[in-house]
Amino acid sequence: MNSIARKCLFLTVFLFCCSNRPTDGPHDLARMVDLAITEPKKVLPESSTTKQEIVTIDPGFITLVAAGLPPDRQLLIAKAVIYLLRSRTIEIESWIGERVLDDYGNLVDPACSVRSMATMGIRKFGGNRPAMRRALISDFGVDAGLAIYRVSETEIARKTRKN
Repeated sequence: MNSIARKCLFLTVFLFCCSNRPTDGPHDLARMVDLAITEPKKVLPESSTTKQEIVTIDPGFITLVAAGLPPDRQLLIAKAVIYLLRSRTIEIESWIGERVLDDYGNLVDPACSVRSMATMGIRKFGGNRPAMRRALISDFGVDAGLAIYRVSETEIARKTRKN
């Protein structure tokens, strides 16, 4: 059994164990295991992000949140931040005081939202950079939290240059 099939098998068993549907039974588990071994792509679908969605991510936004990272990680970080903005919209909108999504569910301006989050972090923590870093990682996860932290470093440098 190759590694993909093993991962699919593990995922299938995990999802089955987490399922609370009364229709699930031993025959369903056996069917899912057979499917995982014979056709792993049906059990473990590809990423929900299509190539068209990847193209629509603004290169300026990728540069903003993932500056200085290797190219293979830049898109992953940008996707993590976009996922954060979409999944925690209400919390972020109330924190920064700006709309994150429009009435159709589209991100209004992700770069502006991330800059506003970084500015709010700077205001909240002032000069205590380690505390801000820990709080952002704790609140938003490693990838998105560190991306916001890097943006805050950029914002501080930009404001210092202006003065």
